[in-house]
Amino acid sequence: MKKRKFTLREEVRCEIYRLLAQCYYAPDENIFETFKNLMELSGQNPGNDVRDPVDDDFTSIIVDHARLFVGPYQILAPPYGSIYMENTGMIMGESTIEAVNRYEESGLNIVIKEVPDHIAIELEFMYFLIFHEIEQAKNHNLERASHFQAKQSEFLDNHLGRWVLAFADRIMENAETNFYRSLALFTRKFIGDDLKSLSKIDKDFIPYSSVFTHKKPSSTGINI
Repeated sequence: MKKRKFTLREEVRCEIYRLLAQCYYAPDENIFETFKNLMELSGQNPGNDVRDPVDDDFTSIIVDHARLFVGPYQILAPPYGSIYMENTGMIMGESTIEAVNRYEESGLNIVIKEVPDHIAIELEFMYFLIFHEIEQAKNHNLERASHFQAKQSEFLDNHLGRWVLAFADRIMENAETNFYRSLALFTRKFIGDDLKSLSKIDKDFIPYSSVFTHKKPSSTGINI
């Protein structure tokens, strides 16, 4: 795979994770545009694998978001990893602490207003890792680029990938809007495909040794 093609692929992955995370926060007036951009970037065709949410109005999406992810009485599709990874039925469990440790180990030092293993936070963490992988590769710091790529595989294998499919199933079972059903279907497919792609990279080749063949400069890339 040539350098430019590889970089473009990673840039697309990066932006998809960013847009996908936005779709799981409380909806605002830009939610339809965000979803449209997500579909266009991924090459999905709403109406085939993913349904077109065009029939949903903004109020319906707000109400469905609250029903699925907020409550107040029952949360139909809890957006927290610990609910699916642990048997306690509680948030802020050991798996949540493990997620926070992953963030800190990778240099992500921000004040998180949501519960740290909220689906949007974990998707944004993947965006963070891919962004820094790309930046390090562009600066010819291939060791650091491979480091961030390995972190992606590790986080999907040990955390996000372990619960996101069950979470998406809960959305599809309980959503009343095409928007959230479509979002769940897309999430399942995209994360599943990304898991397979990163697994193939891990098993078959080290991409930065074969794709990026430029001589490493004396001054390495970004300090994380």
